[in-house]
Amino acid sequence: VGEAGGAAIGEALAKGKVPQLQVLSLFGNMLGHDGGVAIGDALGKGALPELRQLGLGYNDLGDSGGSAVGRGLCLAPLSGSPWMLEKIDLAHNGLGQESAKALFAVIEAGFMPALTDIYLQNSIFDAESKRRLREAQAGPGCSFKIIYD
Repeated sequence: VGEAGGAAIGEALAKGKVPQLQVLSLFGNMLGHDGGVAIGDALGKGALPELRQLGLGYNDLGDSGGSAVGRGLCLAPLSGSPWMLEKIDLAHNGLGQESAKALFAVIEAGFMPALTDIYLQNSIFDAESKRRLREAQAGPGCSFKIIYD
């Protein structure tokens, strides 16, 4: 699919034509930064309110694409209900500190009460980011596990 294809998918999703979509699985399509930004934009617009599983592993999102996805997850609940996401897979994307900040912001805000698993293998988080993610995980109403390895 590549970066251009990932951006096109994100732009199509942002139009809100599939609000009933529950599983978005785009593993291993090398969506890159542009794909991550476009999918983050679609998430931020609240275009996928029924989403239960977000699978973006092995897409070379990098820290900027991963943080765009995280920011999108933070924006949508501000205008409606919290996410019903149960599983998020962002493994093997080279996520870093900006992605971690965006993820713990959405978790700390309580926007993902149904979350059970978040996959972050092969992320490049420093000790502070890992600590903050663990703290967010231990917060009230949280019952999910973070998988690093």
